[in-house]
Amino acid sequence: MKVRQEMQLFNHVPDISDVLGLHSSPKACLFDMDGTIMDTEIIHAQALFELVQLYHPNKYTEAQLYDLCLGQTDDFIFETLKSQNCFLNMTNEKLESMKLEVFLRILKTTPSSKIFLPKVRLLLSELKNRDIKLAVVTSSDKLSAMALLELLDIAQFFELFITKEDTPLNKPHPDPYLKAYKTLGMGPQECVIFEDSPTGLEAAQVAAPKAIIQAGWYKQAKLS
Repeated sequence: MKVRQEMQLFNHVPDISDVLGLHSSPKACLFDMDGTIMDTEIIHAQALFELVQLYHPNKYTEAQLYDLCLGQTDDFIFETLKSQNCFLNMTNEKLESMKLEVFLRILKTTPSSKIFLPKVRLLLSELKNRDIKLAVVTSSDKLSAMALLELLDIAQFFELFITKEDTPLNKPHPDPYLKAYKTLGMGPQECVIFEDSPTGLEAAQVAAPKAIIQAGWYKQAKLS
């Protein structure tokens, strides 16, 4: 018998009552990071654009690289660029290191208000106060993920961090979410997943939690 899965798009940051409306007694909430907790996809795109401009000037627009970055791992991005005759003599590890250096430099000069909605902090606090376990499940590398969470002073809300290094397969495969379930000691029906990108939503749906909240609040903020 197929278990019913609730999925709802929110164009505003949900509050605790919104979450409980989809799952009356969640034991854990699993959050994607970019586009869900915060919106740093544009910084990733800026860092990639700066790197590409050094070696392949004017080959791509920043908007094209933004679309490429959305919800994808660095390995996927670099392999895509290599298939288009870029960076053929560089390893992905070298490219990742170079991009991370640029990303962190840009991040240091970016006001937190540009990448983070305060209501997200309120939601995390409300969930934590109900003893609901919180986890970050991201395709980002651990170093940049932790730098972002600590910059925004929200790392303390989470007890588990699943990053791209933690599973052989990343989103859209469900493995990162399945590892989070196992590590937390939770079944899928005890969990709510928060996701925004098509890649992440595909992973979430296959991971089959009780409910999925589709994060539209950062996209909506850009339109406002």
